Amino acid sequence: MQLFCTKAYYATFASQKSIAMHTGMLHSHVLTVTLFIIIYLVKAYYLLTDRKEGLAQWTKWTKIPEMVISTLFLVTGIYLATQMEKLEMWFWVKIIAVAASIPLAIIGVKKDNKAAMAAAVVALLYAFGVAKSRSITFTNPAMSGVETNPQAANYDINKHGGAIYKTHCERCHGENGDMALQGAADLSKSTMDINQRAMIITMGKTVMPSYQNTLTKPGEIEAVATFLETFKK
Repeated sequence: MQLFCTKAYYATFASQKSIAMHTGMLHSHVLTVTLFIIIYLVKAYYLLTDRKEGLAQWTKWTKIPEMVISTLFLVTGIYLATQMEKLEMWFWVKIIAVAASIPLAIIGVKKDNKAAMAAAVVALLYAFGVAKSRSITFTNPAMSGVETNPQAANYDINKHGGAIYKTHCERCHGENGDMALQGAADLSKSTMDINQRAMIITMGKTVMPSYQNTLTKPGEIEAVATFLETFKK
């Protein structure tokens, strides 16, 4: 009994450590991506407005920070990629866009080429949009043909919740809710009721972010919380 408790303790400790590590990596990645974009936006501003002295000074000031940020950007990104169940098309398009933006920006700064710098900024912002929406066209195919108005006669709360789940939740919880990737809970073992789940979806918990500013349309949070009932064994 004592041995079992010890093993259970260390298993819980290891799980919490893994969640903390993933959370730290995720937040670090978001921060470094944001700083990376800011650095390039400032460079683009100076170059496109013909402020060469400002560009030279900014480039000098940010040379070392940019190297550090770029390295952390890469390391945290690789780590998060290894935690994904599968690397879909949007992921590879994002990588290509980021990879293309860097040499374009270098050409822009070194050759005073405004077109190259503008293209670099567009590529970088496009990559950011793809990463946020997880779609190369910024669309949501999961919602196609799904009635999302709770007042409609043909509204199906499980279909609505299922579509939302596929878009926002499946990448960590898995198709059947039991994948538990990146520190996510195993939803098939959940004992929570709909209201408790709705609260966590709204406020977030540990590695899971809050969705109160994402699922803002009427009935969205209730729909996905209701759909999660289908995973209970």
